[in-house]
Amino acid sequence: MSMHMYAQTPVFTENFENAELVAKNWKDGTYTLEKTDRGTAMCVEQKTPEANKPMYTFDAAAVKGKKIRITAMVKAENVSERPKLWNGIKIMFHWQTPAKKDWPQATVGVGTFGWQRVQFTVDVPSDTTAAYFYLGLESVTGKAWFDDVSIVTSEKAQELSTVIPPAKEDLSGSITVDALRVKGPVNRLIFGHNLEAADGKDIFGAYPSPKGRNGDGVWDPKNRRLVPEVVQFSKDVGMGAIRYPGGCLVHNFDWHKAVGPYEERPDFAFGIDEYIEYCRAVGAEPLMNVAVYVGTAADKADLVEYLNAPATSQHPWAMKRAQWGHKEPYGVKYFEIGNEEDHGNHDVKPRQKWSAEQYAAYYLECVRLMKKVDPTIKMSVHAGTGTPPSDPWNATVFSIVKDKADFIAIHTYLSPDDMYMRSTDVAAARLAEYREVIRKNAGKDIPMAITEFNGGNHEFRYSYGAALFCADYVRHMLEPANNVLMAQYWHFIQGFWGFIRPMGGSYVKLPAYYTFRLWGQHFGTELLEIKTAPPKFEAKIANIIDTPAFNLEEQSTDQYTFRVTGKDAFTVDIHGVKSDQYPEFIAAAVSPMSTYEVSFKARVTGDPENFVLGLGVMDKRGWTATKSAIGIEGIETKRDWYEFKGEYNTLPNATGISILGRLRGTSAAGIKASIEVKDLRVVRKPMKPYDLLTASASRAADGKTLYLIVFNKSALNNITTRIAVNGVSIASGKAWQVNAPELDNKDGGKESARETLSGAAVEGISGGSFNAVLPAHSMTAYELTVK
Repeated sequence: MSMHMYAQTPVFTENFENAELVAKNWKDGTYTLEKTDRGTAMCVEQKTPEANKPMYTFDAAAVKGKKIRITAMVKAENVSERPKLWNGIKIMFHWQTPAKKDWPQATVGVGTFGWQRVQFTVDVPSDTTAAYFYLGLESVTGKAWFDDVSIVTSEKAQELSTVIPPAKEDLSGSITVDALRVKGPVNRLIFGHNLEAADGKDIFGAYPSPKGRNGDGVWDPKNRRLVPEVVQFSKDVGMGAIRYPGGCLVHNFDWHKAVGPYEERPDFAFGIDEYIEYCRAVGAEPLMNVAVYVGTAADKADLVEYLNAPATSQHPWAMKRAQWGHKEPYGVKYFEIGNEEDHGNHDVKPRQKWSAEQYAAYYLECVRLMKKVDPTIKMSVHAGTGTPPSDPWNATVFSIVKDKADFIAIHTYLSPDDMYMRSTDVAAARLAEYREVIRKNAGKDIPMAITEFNGGNHEFRYSYGAALFCADYVRHMLEPANNVLMAQYWHFIQGFWGFIRPMGGSYVKLPAYYTFRLWGQHFGTELLEIKTAPPKFEAKIANIIDTPAFNLEEQSTDQYTFRVTGKDAFTVDIHGVKSDQYPEFIAAAVSPMSTYEVSFKARVTGDPENFVLGLGVMDKRGWTATKSAIGIEGIETKRDWYEFKGEYNTLPNATGISILGRLRGTSAAGIKASIEVKDLRVVRKPMKPYDLLTASASRAADGKTLYLIVFNKSALNNITTRIAVNGVSIASGKAWQVNAPELDNKDGGKESARETLSGAAVEGISGGSFNAVLPAHSMTAYELTVK
């Protein structure tokens, strides 16, 4: 991969020192000019969550057809939680063409933080007729200051070719089921989901957002009961396990506040007892997510006592449980210790982020004390977050805890990748990599729990393509060879990802509801051997170009300096970084729908203190706009040169990536360290052919009914499929099918997916076989009655 400097032309600068010019140029918002430690800055304050965005109008001719880089300094005080991801502190560019509009913006946090430098790039269309730039706040309260804003233009990136789709014609394939060869029981814990039911304060915003009041829609606090409609939706999808209280919300979850007399816990009207009631009502196994940064290991042992011990005088917490109306022990089996602990507890006070060694030691203490109360419980440690299986965090934690981990909690967010659904194979390969890392470092096979999974691109999170990918991923996780103990889709109701959404007095059911319902309603108890002869997708990619570029001047700040030290080599000198920073260093043009391997050698000098250091790869449009990125971390542990690798899948509409620093931690004085990098390579990997026809088969315990789930993952082609069952004769069959007009729909307010067949008779059965035409991008469930 080559690097080169690129020409730049400043088109806009603003330091807010000239009050007369500021008043003339910035319209449509209220602000003040305030003296700060950086000089005069624009201050925007909102006491009510409305939009306040001062606007600067551009001469469109100066930017159209150009790539622009926008840089600004920003700090904040008590900025509230964003109701939607694109709300909050706004540093935003807006362009308009006769046919289209777009609002690219910077990724900025919430809460209170000191001066931070933000930067992002925008490709402005050549037919742009109007352009505007905004600073301010949207749908939040608080104060934000802005200073030293600059916009420069540079050469337009060369256009890239795209994947050539196959011709729109029917394909053919076959499926053969062996009705007499059982692989093992169907693990219904794979059909799990996440529920958010705690407080997001200082995690997703500066103000309380107590979802424990109603379990995010599961609980009716007024009538003190579960919401019947939500219970039914839960049963519809065959919910096998429910994780509580919900991902990052566990970072400030004190379980003591979620138990006790109902009237004394209004913020946890849906508390632990109600959570267990919900699990029992829908037939799901509880997965209790336990806080690491709140309370001691002894507190966690008390939780086990509350849940599982008999109500005797030797067990005071169990006596309290009985006193509060629940005499019998709950018998909760699964406990997940922490959530994504490598990224710390966000902005919860006090700020904490442990090293892998600290986390592993705490886990072992939890094991000692919690299993002393109930030796039968099963406990998990957490793998690294958003990093490849080779992340040094994983090797360190697994090698310390070894067989004291009953299962390993892993989160996988993989983009649907393209309309041709290749990511399912990527996910299966990722599981194999994790199994190898676990065996190598823990010394044995330990089951994995995929306690969060979804498509990784937030823009398409509600799409039918993401739902189809997740449903096909379930097929992989059901395979005994993959050693997956349980899995929880992220997530069930409301929030940013939920597929059940209360709206207008009713409920909108997004595509994942329909795909999971097929699994929940139309699959058996014993997994069967199955073989497929599928058509394959083979991509034809031409004119693949890597044109990375960097600019040294723009990468020097008062907190770090980026300097070139040789071919494909650079050093980042860090001098004063006090909190998480993600500076962008290198821009590279890439092809869409491709896998890139990023490799480099790195080492650290100086004192990184408690910081996690690494490089990241992100879609050039930014994290807020795409939610597409990976982290390659662990440099802080390497004093000698060490080779790091990671893989990044580009999105269907990607044109470029940013390579950025990942400086994560807290330091009162600011760390002083240097990251040295050499032999940086970005290489596009060949796109392997992948199956367009996949399937899973099972049977009822009595063998009288067979179940078959089949996916056509082609975006364009129907697949004429010969389905044969060996070992038995089929008397009759019924089919259920889910589909949608397109894979990449993004509208979360519409029910775009539908059950297009509901118990339709299977025609043409002869002995143990029949033919079926599976529509493009469909999921079909068959129930076949044995003679």
